[in-house]
Formats: sequence, C-alpha cells, structure tokens
Amino acid sequence: MMYPTGRYNLNFDLAAGFLDLLLIFAFFQKKRIHSFRARLFFGMAAEMAVAAFGEFATGALRNCGSQNHLLLEATTGIAHYFYISTGYMLLLYLLELTGCGYGMSRRRKLLISLPEYVLTVVMVLPFLRGLTYSYNEAGQYTRGDFYGIYAVVIAFYAIHCLILMLRYRKSLGEDFYYLLILYAGWMGSFLLELTSPYLRATVFIQSLFLTGCMILMDNGDELQDAETGLLSGYALNKDARVLFADHYTSCLIAVKLQHYTYYSMMLGTETTSGILQEIGTWLQGMAGKDSKVYRTGPGEFAILNYNCTREQAEPLAELLRERFCGSWQYGTIKIPVAAQIWMTQIPENVKTPEQLTFFAQAGYNDRLPKNRIYMADEMRDEERRVSVEMAVKKALDSGSLQVYYQPIYDTKSGKIHSAEALVRLKDEELGMISPEEFIGIAEQTGMIAQIGELVFEKVCRFLASGTAQRAGLRFVEVNLSTVQCMDMELSSRLSSLVKKYGISPSEINLEITESAMIYSEETMRKVMGELQAA
Repeated sequence: MMYPTGRYNLNFDLAAGFLDLLLIFAFFQKKRIHSFRARLFFGMAAEMAVAAFGEFATGALRNCGSQNHLLLEATTGIAHYFYISTGYMLLLYLLELTGCGYGMSRRRKLLISLPEYVLTVVMVLPFLRGLTYSYNEAGQYTRGDFYGIYAVVIAFYAIHCLILMLRYRKSLGEDFYYLLILYAGWMGSFLLELTSPYLRATVFIQSLFLTGCMILMDNGDELQDAETGLLSGYALNKDARVLFADHYTSCLIAVKLQHYTYYSMMLGTETTSGILQEIGTWLQGMAGKDSKVYRTGPGEFAILNYNCTREQAEPLAELLRERFCGSWQYGTIKIPVAAQIWMTQIPENVKTPEQLTFFAQAGYNDRLPKNRIYMADEMRDEERRVSVEMAVKKALDSGSLQVYYQPIYDTKSGKIHSAEALVRLKDEELGMISPEEFIGIAEQTGMIAQIGELVFEKVCRFLASGTAQRAGLRFVEVNLSTVQCMDMELSSRLSSLVKKYGISPSEINLEITESAMIYSEETMRKVMGELQAA
C-alpha cells in the first residue's frame, strides 16, 4: 500500500518528546532507577522519547518533501521499532510487578522475548526492513507485504499483558486499575494510528498515559527509601500481596542492626546515613538477580529471594552474618555494626503478607545474642510475646482484667475458710491467655505493678460488698510479684485502697510469688516491714 503525500501534524510528537524527557529528568533527579521495576519504567519513558523524536524527524522530512529515502527509512525505522517495543517493556514491567519473572524458566523467557528479537532483526537488516516498508525515489512511503509483523508483535504482547493483569487483579489492588488505564491508552493509540495516520498522536497518547501511571502508582516516593535508594517497607508490603497470591516458595532474610538509635544520636545524621548507604549498596551487590533488597525500618533491611528454598538461602545468610561481625567505614570513620540475621520460608513459616511485614520490620531483639542466624519459629515466639504484651496493655486501659476467687478448704473444720484471688486475661483476638505467660511478660515490661494494683482494688471492692463474709471467708489471699515489692510506695498505695473501701487489713493475706528475682534484698525487707506494720 502506497501512502499519498500529505501534511503531518508534528505538534503531538514534539509534545510527547518533551513529556518523556520530563519523566526521564524526574527519575534522575530523585535517583529512582535503583530497582529493576524503576529501570523498566524508565526504559519505557526512554523508548517513547526516542520514538517521539523519530516520528517528529520522519514527519518533518516528509512535510518538506525530502527525497533522501535512506534518511527517511532510518528515522521511520527508529520510530516504528521503539514505539512497538513499548509492548515488550510493558510486559516486562508487569512480570516484575507480579513477580512472575522471577519464577520463569529460560525457555519461557525466550518465548516471550522472541517477537521482540524478531522485530529487532527485521528492523536492523535492510533487506528484511524493506519487506515491511520503503520509500521510493519521490519520497513516498509504501507498506510492504510483511507490514503485518507489527500487528503480530503488538497483539502478542497485548494479549499477554491483559492476561497478567486479569490474573493478578486482586493482589495488584488499586494498581490494577491504573495499569488498565495505561493499557487502554497504549492499545487505543495503535488504533488511532490506523484510522488517522497523519495525526501522529500515537506516541503522545502513550506518553500521556505513562505520565499518569507514574503519578498514580510509580512515583517512587513510597516505593523507594530516600536515604539508601533501596526499596521501602511499603514496597515489600505490595510485593508480599502478589507473592502470597501466586503461592511462590520463597525465602526472606532480614538484617536487624544493633544499637541503631545509639549510633544515630552519637554519629549524627550525615555519618549514619553514609554507613546505611554503604550497607545498602553492599546488600544490593550480594543479592542475586532473582532477589529484591528493602530497607524496612530505621535499622532493618530485608532480602527477598524468589523461588528459593531455605537450603539455597542459607549460604547468603551466612555471608551476611560474617560481614556484620566486622566494621563499616564512611570517610575516615570506621564503626563496628553488629546485627542479627533472621530467615523465614514462604509460605511454610509465614502465612500472610502481614506476618511477613512484621517479620521484616521487627527490630533487633536484645534478649537474643548478636551475630547469629535465627529462624522464623523464634520470630513467631517474639510475635506472640508482642501480641500478649499488647493484650495486657489493652486490658489495663479498659480495666477488663478479671479476678476469680479459688476457695481454700480447711480439712479440720470441714469448711471453706478463705480464697485466693486469681487474675485472668481474656483477649478478643487471642482468647484466654495463661497467667504463666502474661505475668512473666508483665514483669519484664513493668506492667506488673499496674496489674497488682488493679487486682488488689478489685479484691477490696469484693470484700466491701459483703459477699466474702456471707460465704464464710475469713480472708482473701492476694499474690504480689517481687517486682512490685521493689516499689517503696507499695505499702502506702495498698493502705490507701484498704481505707478507701473501709475494710480491715486482716481480711487480706499477701503472698509473694517467686516468678522474678529479688533485685535488692534490702529494699525487699524494708517494703515487707512496712506492709507488716500496716
């Protein structure tokens, strides 16, 4: 098919070129090309910029009636190749978003790249390019018999992109709709090219939708950590949703730095940032091609290894452990930064994206030795401890801790003569929590004093109600933790509660538990003396 001569609208190509250059500038200005995802997005913008200026050059030459068919063929070839190749780049971008690219075999990778390779060969070799289009001596554009190869390549990538988006629409969340808009703009621009070849708006529409996509979902502010250039914890959360939706067997290695807050205060912002950047760069270099590196918190990093077993990830974890036995240098300052290395298998050890995020973002555990490799089972214990701690805090805030009275039977008199006050914790999410579990945690966190005072007041209220007396109870036994007995104000606080409810001190018998160590025997004896006197 030979095209008649006509005037081409160059404004759209010129606008598209500058729009793409702005996108490229934005990426370089904010240093957003560290991740493969960002590089793919950058690659689409770069391809569209080249296509736009190629289209502009072709249109300008044809508008001025140039008969230099070699130059015309070159500029047209550049324009054709790069705006058709955006389909391939879009597919790679979707494979990265969904994580499918990491689990793909070499054979399948070759299959999805084959149309792009064929297009490249056709555009590079002059005798093959001549079969798709050519210019005669008068500068008229002619479509060749093999022009349909463009349609085949576009259709191949269009179908694959649509299948990927629909398959992962739930795990992509709101990004699915942004991608769908980008896809619609990409396909619509090709249809416009068929109906209005002189308008030259194809690349402009693609660039416009790509700009919108960057603003809505890939602006980098949330996905990239500004200090290190690594992916952020938010990016890990998004990747985790897709990871669990596709049931990949993967492994995550988390690095927890010791004394991060101390170093931050003592070294200053600049030095701390420099060391973090050194650590981030080293981790990026150590991670494999099927891995992503994140900064998940102030002193936390994570490496996500796709399609990787625990056995395959262990050598990398050991390298990390060995490296953090040494020191890190920034300028003339050399700092020993120790760390704990944590590993978890997905989905064997963690079952939800939320659990994976907790695992990655949990800080350094001071109760465990440094420079060791820990597995997810130990983290689950820590997660349980944190959950119980939060349940205790919530119960104290709401006053929902319950006190039960266990009767004590006197075998000589054959009667119940007293009762022991037992504190119980029932959480909406965790259910009943054993006192052996939450009392120990309360002692470690200092909440045991609040629990003890709350129980004591409930016992006083119970005694003031007369129920105990009617049941024949001479007294109620109340347990005190040794941690409580380190409080010099304990006697005065308990005495004030006894007076508040108007009960006799003889109605309460105090028992000291042995669940915690005695920090000061002198303090203990003094507090005991004051309680006895009261």
